[in-house]
This record gives sequence, C-alpha cells and structure tokens, in this order.
Amino acid sequence: MIKLLSWLFPHILLNTYSIHNGEIRVVEQFGKRTILVGSLQQSGDLVELIWRKGTKEIKKLRNKEIKEVLILGLGGGSAVTVVQKYFPHASITGVELDPAMVEIGKKYFRLNNSSNSTVNIADAFEFVKRAKKESFDLIL
Repeated sequence: MIKLLSWLFPHILLNTYSIHNGEIRVVEQFGKRTILVGSLQQSGDLVELIWRKGTKEIKKLRNKEIKEVLILGLGGGSAVTVVQKYFPHASITGVELDPAMVEIGKKYFRLNNSSNSTVNIADAFEFVKRAKKESFDLIL
C-alpha cells in the first residue's frame, strides 16, 4: 500500500542522523527508493542513471574483461547494482565511511545481497593507501 501511495505522496521510510552525514532520509516516491543526505541524493534512481551511462560507455570501450572493481563512497549501493548488471562476474569491493549508510543500504537497497561484493567501512583515502598492492580494473 505504501508503494502505491508513493505515486501520490512521497513517503519517508526512515529519518535518522549520523555523525558523518548528518540527517539521512530514505524516501519512497513513484514506487522507487532514494537516500537523501540533506537535499542531495546519495543512492537511488538518479544515481543509478548516472553510473549506468558511464559504466555502459566503459563496457563498450574496454577491450579487457573487468574482474576487480573498487567503489569509493558506496552510499546505499546504487553503483554496485550497476556494476553487477554490466560486469556480472566482477568481484566488487565497496568502501564507505559511514556505517549508517551501509546499514541503510542493506535494509532498503539490497546491498551485500551477492557473493561477489565486499563492503569495507573505512575512509576511502586510508583504504587506498593500504590497498596499493591490490589491483583493480575499474575504480568508481
């Protein structure tokens, strides 16, 4: 019923606060979910659309198979969904500073719903410093 009513009125599924992002809201509107931090969308349809366009171009231009993907600033996991669509056999490593965003992604956006993705709660700069020996075919 909530999904149906979201076509008429936006419905706030969650309103919370984190020390890293401040106010975080999960909103369902037009049958779709979005994470808003302040007034900026962090995950949801718009974010997926942006990543879909870029990832589709990378897939067309790339000669070599993409096996290892690093996503810095995971949010609720919209980029994971896109990478899984275009590179279904790739191993995905996501890095997100805010544990609240990871929990929201798991609860509302199916984050970590696959065996080929790993989520690290860490600062992206620190993670990259430590991961210098690792190799990634694609970094978002």
